Amino acid sequence: MKRLALLLALLLFLSGCDLRNRRPSEEFISDGSVPPAQARTSAPAAPPAQTGFLPAEWDGAVKTVLAKEGTFFGAKEIAYSYRIPFLDLADAYAMGCNQEITARFEADAQKSLAQMEQGKPPVVQRVDFTSDLHGTVLSLRLHRLDTDGAESWGTYCVDRSTGAKPTLSAFCEASGVPEAEVPQRLREAAEELTRETAGERYEADDPEYTTALTLTLSGLAEPAALPMHLRADGSLCFVITLYHPGGGTTAEEIALP
Repeated sequence: MKRLALLLALLLFLSGCDLRNRRPSEEFISDGSVPPAQARTSAPAAPPAQTGFLPAEWDGAVKTVLAKEGTFFGAKEIAYSYRIPFLDLADAYAMGCNQEITARFEADAQKSLAQMEQGKPPVVQRVDFTSDLHGTVLSLRLHRLDTDGAESWGTYCVDRSTGAKPTLSAFCEASGVPEAEVPQRLREAAEELTRETAGERYEADDPEYTTALTLTLSGLAEPAALPMHLRADGSLCFVITLYHPGGGTTAEEIALP
């Protein structure tokens, strides 16, 4: 009787457990592919504090929206390659950069793809980009090569975390140039460029030369208002309006020493 009672109790106990729905114990042990629950709910690690090359897809800030390559076989064989980036950051400044990238680089690449589908040679042969991070400044650098040999470039800098336009302070911190020294360094570089451009034709006291130099320097009164970017090596560059002694102006890039 005791054995019968124990058998009945065991049967009742098992009837309340659905063995088919039990999960194997290995599902509760992390194999490294899925973090444990505590790691999933903790705050994400901060980005590494380093400079140098930034992979295009790093942390999702830069995405590739067009990636096509191949060979067009026509009267002339043309190897083409298109890689177009997109700043996946919400700020309006980053969105403005994306719009310009679309207008200057992607639109004609898409048009070239459509032309090749119709048996016509492409206008654009190659578009490529690189990206790098110095301090908090994320930079995209695009290069376009057309089938007629024409080339164009574009550099776009944003704050890595927000997508906003980097401040002068952020550029200075990233490049290692003390912000307080920017006005004087910029002035000296502009004076040197003006002198190089004028050549030996104008003396330092020539009225045309002094007028051109004065006008050039007057545009440097507010460095923070000038277009600026970082080169791939992290050096800080400004784009200034250079006045020429013989008349006319050009936009020139100045890298601070």
